[in-house]
Amino acid sequence: VPPTPRRRTTNPVLQNAWVKRNLKERFISDDPIVRILSAATLVNTFGNGLLSATTAIYFTRFIHISNHSLALTYALVAALSLVIVFPMGSLVDKYRPRKFGFWAITAVGLFSAASMFVTNLPQFVVLEVTSLFAQVAMRVNQQAYMGRLREGAARVSMMAYQRAVTNIGIAL
Repeated sequence: VPPTPRRRTTNPVLQNAWVKRNLKERFISDDPIVRILSAATLVNTFGNGLLSATTAIYFTRFIHISNHSLALTYALVAALSLVIVFPMGSLVDKYRPRKFGFWAITAVGLFSAASMFVTNLPQFVVLEVTSLFAQVAMRVNQQAYMGRLREGAARVSMMAYQRAVTNIGIAL
């Protein structure tokens, strides 16, 4: 005997409750630490995306740095970040994550504020390259800190969840 097909309810209140419950079960972690880290990650990645877009507009429109120069600078910074990420990991392991993270976040904030005073391409390149060290330090520190919160499969699951939230934040 074939199974009877499930009937869909036509009651919008029941449908809405099912959707909310199903979304919560599938996409929102039960772990409170993962939820807090996910909220922080979502805000951070959304803010980084917003800052990247507005920074590009600001430097091309108001400081009159050409699109090509801006793109080359960002490409240089991206390549350099790949080179320094591993040595930065060693530094994070050597020092305490909270203290290291505090100074990295403080430096990122100072470099972000300093971008208001850039008036030409050489200053922009110097600012982007130097601020890269603070940004990489902050990201590596965050990953190391999160890695210490869980062990084994729970760590892998938490990090995968964080990557998914990062992708959502970037997409927004």
